[in-house]
Amino acid sequence: RGRPWLSQMACSFVFMPPLVRPIRRPRPLFDAQTGRCAVGLQAWAFDGGTEIAASSAAEVVPLPWSDPACIDPEEALLAALSSCYMLFFLHICAAAGLVVEHYRDEARARLIADGAGRPHVGAIRLRPEVRFVTPVDPAEVEALHAQAHERCFIAASLRSTVRIEPQPAAGVLRGG
Repeated sequence: RGRPWLSQMACSFVFMPPLVRPIRRPRPLFDAQTGRCAVGLQAWAFDGGTEIAASSAAEVVPLPWSDPACIDPEEALLAALSSCYMLFFLHICAAAGLVVEHYRDEARARLIADGAGRPHVGAIRLRPEVRFVTPVDPAEVEALHAQAHERCFIAASLRSTVRIEPQPAAGVLRGG
C-alpha cells in the first residue's frame, strides 16, 4: 500500500520552531555572579499567535531561578509527543469508521542519566484511556495503538523508547 500521506507531508510542510524571546523584566535576565537565569526567562510565541510563558523545571533549576507556574521544556516535549500520538490515533480510528467517545492520556516521563551520566528525558510512557461509542475488539484496539505509535513523528524523533500502555476506560459504552 505504501504511505502516500507520508511523502506528501514530508514535501509539503515546513515546521517552524516557536519564536523564543526574553520576557522584559526589571532585573537582569542573567546573573553573572551565580550563573543563573531569571525566573520566567522566556516566552514561546507560535505562528498562530499563542504565547506561552516558559521556564526551567523547578526539579532541574531550583527556586527562585525557575517558575513552576510556567511550562518547562521537558513538559513541552511530553505534551508534543502525547498530542502527536493522539492525533494519529484519532485519524486512524476515523479512517476505520470507529467513533472515539473519550480520549485521555496520562503521559509520564522522567529525567534519567544515559551511559555517560548525561540526563535526558527518558522512561517515557503514554497511557491513553480510550472509549469508543460501540464495542471494539481488544486486538483491534491494540493494532490501532501500534499504528499510531508507528506513525507518530515525535516518537520517531526521540532517542528514548516510548512505551504505549493503554488503560481501561471508565464508564459505560453508549450505543453498544
